[in-house]
Amino acid sequence: MKLSEMPVVTWVATVLACISTALAMMFRENWIGPKDPYGFVLLTFWALVPPVWLLYEYVSNCPAGSSPKEGDMDRLRQIQELSRNIWLAFLIVLAAIMDLDWPR
Repeated sequence: MKLSEMPVVTWVATVLACISTALAMMFRENWIGPKDPYGFVLLTFWALVPPVWLLYEYVSNCPAGSSPKEGDMDRLRQIQELSRNIWLAFLIVLAAIMDLDWPR
């Protein structure tokens, strides 16, 4: 797949991830505001929105009462597994950049 063929959602997510990483670094250093609550709002956004999007994507591609092709379902599963892994890694990186305490 060429870069020009990538979906708009991919570009939007990439830009938001870059902006969020920069914001996380700024929150950590208190350049633009305190880590509390802005850093937690940023982390909450990234913790909640991607799973909702993955659910929406799955439901929209597999409406009730239809039987999608098995090859299409396998591809969707692979894409969503990769997306989930990237999302979790990004969430951990954001938390590490902002030096948040891990839950115990």
